[in-house]
Amino acid sequence: MADAENNTQVTPQPQAQQTTVPDIDYGKIEAMINKGTQQKENAILKSFFEQQGMTEDEVKKAITTYKAEQGKKVEEQKNAYANMQAENEQLKAQILQSNINAKATDIGLDMGVDKNAVGYLIKMADLSKAVNEKNEIGEEEIKNAFEEVLKNVPALKASTNSNTGFKV
Repeated sequence: MADAENNTQVTPQPQAQQTTVPDIDYGKIEAMINKGTQQKENAILKSFFEQQGMTEDEVKKAITTYKAEQGKKVEEQKNAYANMQAENEQLKAQILQSNINAKATDIGLDMGVDKNAVGYLIKMADLSKAVNEKNEIGEEEIKNAFEEVLKNVPALKASTNSNTGFKV
């Protein structure tokens, strides 16, 4: 028991260590992974083709053919993706134009343009500034464009002297 009283525990004081994070070259890591993946892929392909009874030259040709086919598939996928993106942008533009035309039709009718002449007014007006950077349609810009056209071609406005009703 006396020994237990003489044993004092000494706790070491933690020393302040500076931990510096080494610069990580992610490009180098990716290159290493790609190299390892390629080596493993080549080994698997070589093993498969040798199991099929191919000679060394036939294996090399088969691997080259396989890799060329894979490259074509990747290129086709890239092209398909680019085509989908272009088609998506085209559809967005068509939808936006349709929305502009619908809003412009409403504004034209509200301005008193004859309903048969609204289509002509839309075609004659410069609606290039009708959409802002956020792809929002500006009613004021459409009105201004319409007013400019109506100033030059007042015949597009609906006539107020409409002969509705019966003549006796």
